[in-house]
Amino acid sequence: MDLNNFIFSNLTEYGTYYNSERAIPDIYSGLKPVQRKLLYTMYLLKVGSTGKFVKALTIPGRTSSFYQHGDASLEGALIRMGQPFKIGNALIDFSGNGGSQSSLHVPDAGAAAIRYLEARLTTIGEQLLQSVKQNLVPMKLSFDNTQYEPEHLWANLPTFLLFAQKGMGVGAATSYFAFTHQSVVAFTKAVIAAKGEVSTEHLNLLKPLFWQQPTIINKKDIVGVLSGEGAKSLRLRAKITQKGQSVIITNFPPSVCPHMVLTDIEKEAKKNPNSIFHCITEAYDASRKQQGKELVALELVVQRGTDINKLVQNLFAKTRLETTEPYNLVLVGTDGKTHKYTLLSAMEQWYKIYIEKTKLNLHNQIAELATEQEKFQGLVKALDEIDEIIALIRSSETQIAAKAKLITRGYTEIQSTAILKMQLSRLANLESAELRQKLVEIEQNITKLKHTLACPAEFDALLVSRSEE
Repeated sequence: MDLNNFIFSNLTEYGTYYNSERAIPDIYSGLKPVQRKLLYTMYLLKVGSTGKFVKALTIPGRTSSFYQHGDASLEGALIRMGQPFKIGNALIDFSGNGGSQSSLHVPDAGAAAIRYLEARLTTIGEQLLQSVKQNLVPMKLSFDNTQYEPEHLWANLPTFLLFAQKGMGVGAATSYFAFTHQSVVAFTKAVIAAKGEVSTEHLNLLKPLFWQQPTIINKKDIVGVLSGEGAKSLRLRAKITQKGQSVIITNFPPSVCPHMVLTDIEKEAKKNPNSIFHCITEAYDASRKQQGKELVALELVVQRGTDINKLVQNLFAKTRLETTEPYNLVLVGTDGKTHKYTLLSAMEQWYKIYIEKTKLNLHNQIAELATEQEKFQGLVKALDEIDEIIALIRSSETQIAAKAKLITRGYTEIQSTAILKMQLSRLANLESAELRQKLVEIEQNITKLKHTLACPAEFDALLVSRSEE
């Protein structure tokens, strides 16, 4: 093989693997592989959103059995999944100090060591895992071929809009912010009503989610940023107010904390002897809890006679109190490769997946009901010849022998298993009318589901209702 082709082939294969298995979130859920694996571990541990918290340390420990890149990265990823100021809509609910935006300058944003934390799922995390329970996602072997894990997760919302993500892959990088859950629901309903034809008007429904609510300077550019037809990023600015001899800074951009601003002020003051920052006499991190939510704040005490307007201008120009948030939507698509999307093109692909997943869910429900139907048909049949069935079971030396005899009499595998699972006394006391009524209900439900699949209006109504769940 030509050396250039050999190198290109192997580098391409490595890049595809690295992007899809480590660095870049997918279009199905907006999760990176490590985040998906951590959630699946919580599914295996039977952790929900309303039950007890579990020791957080057990989660990365269990996940490492199908993640070969070390516990440290797992622990950091788990903590970030529970920090709404970083990820937007949290996937993990922590009991204990899960970190804060005011502590962004320290590792894990000041979260306690993971051995001191307890964790459970949020509602969003639990909804994503329903796709495993409902058999809506394909399963694949783990890296060591010892167990299965989901290839992706799924919810009835475009959850890639709910999570802020950053990732650096091979020949691909992604960086985008999150939106409020309420606005994503409204946006999704509008897209479904338009049968997947996404327009720039729909984008006006989306509300960016920044936990400290900084001012979006170029708010008029939001649609252009999201559609890829205008500016490439949003410009965010903190709020600065004067109170006596103090300047109070609140509403910080998402990647900024008071310590970072003080560091910027100190550097500028050292560099420039004439900097207005020399008028600052004292500084306090005034961050506090307000109605259960952290309010990040910084108080600067200044000398009398300080030109406050000039100070404010320099704070925005010389520190990180004014930043940009890019919207570079790179995701792993349905083909397993990375693609650069606009929000319009991503939603068009998501809508197609949504239709496929909804149809799959209906077919799965029909299959489950068909199994129940078969079981109850067998019970009704057994009830018509109950004395003979009881005698057959009693005369059999083993369950296997009894099942073989039932199958010989015309019962199916499923029906034979259902009959043998029942105690003889319960089998004898079955009510024919009750069984037949249950059978009618099952048949009605199957008919209703088949009608939904066949009727476009019914199916479209289901698409809308499921996006609201």
